[in-house]
Amino acid sequence: MKKIMIRILTLGLACIMALSLAACGSDSTSNDHSKTAASQSSTAAESSKASTSSSGKYASIDEYVNSDIVQSQLESLTGSMEDNNIEMTVTGEGDRLIYEYTYTTDVGDVDTVVSVLEQGLEANASTFEKVASNLKLTVDVETPVVVVRYLTEDGKELCSREFSAE
Repeated sequence: MKKIMIRILTLGLACIMALSLAACGSDSTSNDHSKTAASQSSTAAESSKASTSSSGKYASIDEYVNSDIVQSQLESLTGSMEDNNIEMTVTGEGDRLIYEYTYTTDVGDVDTVVSVLEQGLEANASTFEKVASNLKLTVDVETPVVVVRYLTEDGKELCSREFSAE
């Protein structure tokens, strides 16, 4: 069970890192980094830039999450999550970037699962804080927050945590 939880945390972290790289890459001043980090065609990068405001930033976190570049990153990651019996959704609400991981099967010993998930969130806190900091560079938001939630198959929250920009 613990190995499965560690694998799930690793996949979740990979997703967050991919979105973090997409955030760095969507800045209009870093075309080369955008191509490397996002591994996108020039057409996708151009359409992503077209949706930004005059400041070169997305107007909202929701707009950023729904951009072509981020959606492409998410599509490539959701398959690997589903293979591990987890559905992942990423949404933007106000100043929050929300990652929700929902188990599609019974998690077993809830106390053990919660303990492992909380340890993983704590161990990776600086990464989540950096993602929030990167949002400031990409989205027109002053106090971005990254929210990570883990849910059971019936929608009950196992654990969650919020991370602010550094």
